[in-house]
Amino acid sequence: MTSKQVSILGSTGSIGESTLDVIRNSSEFEVFAVSAHRNTKLLLEQCKEFNPSFAVLVDDSCVNDFSQQLINANCDTELRIGPAALEEIASAEAVDVVMAAIVGAAGLSASLAADSTASSTTPSGAALDSVTSVATGATGPPPRMASAAASAE
Repeated sequence: MTSKQVSILGSTGSIGESTLDVIRNSSEFEVFAVSAHRNTKLLLEQCKEFNPSFAVLVDDSCVNDFSQQLINANCDTELRIGPAALEEIASAEAVDVVMAAIVGAAGLSASLAADSTASSTTPSGAALDSVTSVATGATGPPPRMASAAASAE
């Protein structure tokens, strides 16, 4: 069985870290991309541990230092910068699941990009499902996009 590729929007926050805990203990999921606003210390740790294809830093003021840290860590993760990069990792064709863990308007465009991609690739109603199947490791096909808000329902 091939692992489901997961992009985590807001991987350095509490919901993002909880998602990584699930992935750490499951063979069903693999990290495709992680992102942070500016928490480079934790983002670097995540890149070292999970070796995602992409890391996104929204705040470009930290890019030069972080880029050098990735190189020094011999990490193959490709760095992308800015809010548009969030949309890229949310809508990438290789991604099976997007965990939208960015609060409010900051994560809206990336969440919409993931939902738009999901709507064109999944049966009606499957795009926006509860985070439960991802967060608890429940069996069955995971939703394309999961959000922290869905778990409150």
